[in-house]
Parts: sequence; C-alpha cells; structure tokens
Amino acid sequence: MSAGIKTHPVVTIVALLSLALVFAGILKHVVAMIFGKNDRDLQVGESGKVTIIPIIILVAILSTLSVFIPDSLQTLLFTATMNR
Repeated sequence: MSAGIKTHPVVTIVALLSLALVFAGILKHVVAMIFGKNDRDLQVGESGKVTIIPIIILVAILSTLSVFIPDSLQTLLFTATMNR
C-alpha cells in the first residue's frame, strides 16, 4: 500500500475512503439487524444478552484482526500464499 500512496496518492485515498464508506454501510445494516425492532412479538427468553455476546465477541475479533495481524498469523498467511 505504501507504494500505491507514493505513486498514486489520489487513487489510494479514494480507494480507502470508498472502503470506509462500504464498511460503514455494512455496519449500519448489521447494527439494525442486531439491535433493531422486531415485527413479531418475541416470547420471553428468546432475546437477551446471552444471544448478543457471541456476536459482540466475533465483531471484536474481526475489528482487531482488520487493524492488527499478529506476527505468527502474518507469517502463516505469507507462507501459505508463496509460490513454490
């Protein structure tokens, strides 16, 4: 990505802003699905914190790995994609 910023900074910035816009749009729909109103009546016990905790954990893992990839995972991904 640094090569793209050096050679084509405008294109890189537009691409990054577009990705951020797409991520924000998807996040809007995900939040609406998780925390939005339901059209039908739910019985007691069908919705609660226990059902949302796994989703929050997965979103936290996804958000962390989208910003920071541990060295061991980066090495694993790099060696898996090497041409032999």
